[in-house]
Amino acid sequence: MRIVKKAGVYVPVFLLTMCGLAAILFLSALIPQKAIQKHMRDSATYLSRYERSYRLIKGADISRLDRNGMAQVGVSF
Repeated sequence: MRIVKKAGVYVPVFLLTMCGLAAILFLSALIPQKAIQKHMRDSATYLSRYERSYRLIKGADISRLDRNGMAQVGVSF
């Protein structure tokens, strides 16, 4: 009987959460594509000004990082 009571609480919360997430997804689809493209161009311009990778320790290839923070061991640019 306690399992049914718990399910009676969790199922509506789950369904409400799913409806809320679907509403957020739908609303995000209404964002104009031109606004997104403008921000993408601005970001690309900003990122192109800087080096693609850098070293945390000068002269140590093992400390080379790219902009996303992933190690680039043994890869030359």
